[in-house]
Amino acid sequence: MNANKARQITAANLRGHLIQPLLETAYERIKLFAEDGQSSVTHPFHGAKDYPTTTTREAALNHLRNEGYTIKHHSDPDPGDPRSQAYDEVSW
Repeated sequence: MNANKARQITAANLRGHLIQPLLETAYERIKLFAEDGQSSVTHPFHGAKDYPTTTTREAALNHLRNEGYTIKHHSDPDPGDPRSQAYDEVSW
């Protein structure tokens, strides 16, 4: 298999069934937060059945970005706190 074919297979998978569960979780969270009057949600994939890999998370975020959502990545907000970690925020 050549590199172009491998990229096509990967791209097809990341547009389809691999990211769909993440998108469904994000859409549910967006709906809940929007109904509560908020304009953004942090940790959009919290509650997803499977923890996303870096590749699937980025693919799902790119999908949301292409739909018109604004994505902001927050680096470690408090580097001195071991409980602190980087997170994503989706705005509409």
